[in-house]
Amino acid sequence: KDNPAAAYFKTVRTPEELVENTTHLFLATRFNCNKCHDHPFEKWTMDQYYETASYFAQINLAGDPQAKGATIGGSAVEGAKPLYEIVSDKKDGDVLHLRTNKPVAPKVPYDAALVSQAATTRRDQFATWMTSPENDYFAMSYANRIWGYLTGTGVIEPLDDIRAGNPPSNPELLEQLAKDMRAQGYSLKRLSRNILASSTFARASIAESSDENLLPTTPYFASYPLRRLAAEPLIDAISEVTGVPSPLRTGDEDNSTVYSAMRMPGIPKKPGFLTTFGKPNRLLVCECERSSQISLGQSLAMTNGVEIRDKIAAPSNRLDGYVEQLQLHAKGDSGAMSPEGVIEELFLRALSRKPSPRELRSSLDALEPTANSDRAAVRVVLEDLLWALLNSKEFMMLR
Repeated sequence: KDNPAAAYFKTVRTPEELVENTTHLFLATRFNCNKCHDHPFEKWTMDQYYETASYFAQINLAGDPQAKGATIGGSAVEGAKPLYEIVSDKKDGDVLHLRTNKPVAPKVPYDAALVSQAATTRRDQFATWMTSPENDYFAMSYANRIWGYLTGTGVIEPLDDIRAGNPPSNPELLEQLAKDMRAQGYSLKRLSRNILASSTFARASIAESSDENLLPTTPYFASYPLRRLAAEPLIDAISEVTGVPSPLRTGDEDNSTVYSAMRMPGIPKKPGFLTTFGKPNRLLVCECERSSQISLGQSLAMTNGVEIRDKIAAPSNRLDGYVEQLQLHAKGDSGAMSPEGVIEELFLRALSRKPSPRELRSSLDALEPTANSDRAAVRVVLEDLLWALLNSKEFMMLR
């Protein structure tokens, strides 16, 4: 309750879960296969699994009296947990090796010299080792993640799978990104700025070469890969264009209406727009939990979904103002927006560009016959135009 980061230990509660999640999240290394045997294809051993897990064996979870008996979760398989817990380090606790059933002393899987001798707890020892400037896995892991988030393709794919059998497409690039990240004190802001200011990020989404090796589907960053907007920025963009916000449903967002800024996972009680467009419940550490696939359900949600329909039909959305302006213009008010001005503003809001001559002409052809009609007729045409813009590939795609 007082230190939200401690909820990591509330969700991931055993040393085995902690070592698997932590190595996956922060080192992009999967310590799952070597829990029961030495890894058949990588260098990680079963002994290393339990030695590393021992760093998480001395964590204590105690019920917080302020919870007043309230619990969270609970099922026939898993018991309920106190609503609030006090998370602390303790002096005892060991992991038992699955094969020998004996306690295992903590030991990092490589470069043991990087462990701080001044650290007072096992977690501190592991943290200093993991974030050491000489630990290549940590810097590579996060440099690769941020590169992949911003450019659409990681230097290593999947983003969270660094291993000998999955080499980077451009080793020199990944090495330089990791080097810059270490030099800048692991600043994600500075790393992001370096990537956003690069010529790679500035490339067009259409390759300038007929060479098949340089197509957007290849991993060589010759062009920017087209990809669908993620669920949260997509609903935020629709809200911004229509002028109708979408209140968050998590109950802990200070009445915010920006889904991209959600602090809580916000697991919906029933599937809706966010679920349809691949928003994960954030219960797994794998990047694969978020889906970026395009489906028929998404097409239906955009063409006839309740979220889109309600926003376009809302009596208080942006279209009402445009209808008022068009009717004033039809009555000769020189200060009112013209049909061309309304169409141009809709395009700018939805696509961040002005309409082409052809788009402007076809929009005017639909709008001009309603110039002297009642408000309802004018609004229907504007609703159709807005619906078409929101369903365009250009609106849905990043780049």
